[in-house]
Amino acid sequence: MTQYQPSDIASAHKALVKAQQEFDSAIKDSTNPAFKSKYAALDACVEAVQGALNNNGLFLMQRPGDGGDKSISVTTVFLHESGVEIDGGTVSLPAAKQDPQGYGSALTYARRYGLLAACGIAPENDDDGNSAVQALAQQTKKNAAAYAGVPDAPKVSAGGEASASKTSGKTLTAPTPDLSAMSVEALREQMNTLATKAKGTRAEEGVSKLIKDSAAAGGVSKVSELPKDKFIKVIQSAQELVATAAQPS
Repeated sequence: MTQYQPSDIASAHKALVKAQQEFDSAIKDSTNPAFKSKYAALDACVEAVQGALNNNGLFLMQRPGDGGDKSISVTTVFLHESGVEIDGGTVSLPAAKQDPQGYGSALTYARRYGLLAACGIAPENDDDGNSAVQALAQQTKKNAAAYAGVPDAPKVSAGGEASASKTSGKTLTAPTPDLSAMSVEALREQMNTLATKAKGTRAEEGVSKLIKDSAAAGGVSKVSELPKDKFIKVIQSAQELVATAAQPS
């Protein structure tokens, strides 16, 4: 561990305090396109603090690393001109997808959250990540009600329209999922649910062939890697196969 002179440490801490007094508020200037929530983008966060840090002899550095278990980590560090290094802490986030895009997105989020925490900035009502989690949870609940095959679950017709069933004197109507509003992760879950529901029914062979042929036609190894609009069409076709198989012969 590097040994610093007490006077240098004091100077570095004093510089960080002065810089913090000069920080601009991280303005919520971006909109999450999937959930229409306002949040402070990474570039806005950096711009809000970098000038004040540099003016007080501090250099901002964010070190990426392996967070373990398909996660990525970012350690925020402030380097003072005296040579003192102030550790701002480490943030680890899981990658939603195990590909460059997924890890790049996780890195951006980790840098943003890590910088805000290290600098003591808290944009008011910054709900970007929370909105995403809640939306996915709500959609998953809807999918389960419509397709999981739970007792008395309403059925969905081949045309995608919900039909009603009576249970305990009450009429239940299945929600028709808005596939275009779903994230790719939610669509993947929808496809998996349909494939599971098709097993042991007349739709099993058709759904399996649909998935295999669609992936091959698109030149991808997994059907979920197709462009979103094409993936949605595959899901809609699978829905029709499953719904048709559920009807009496």
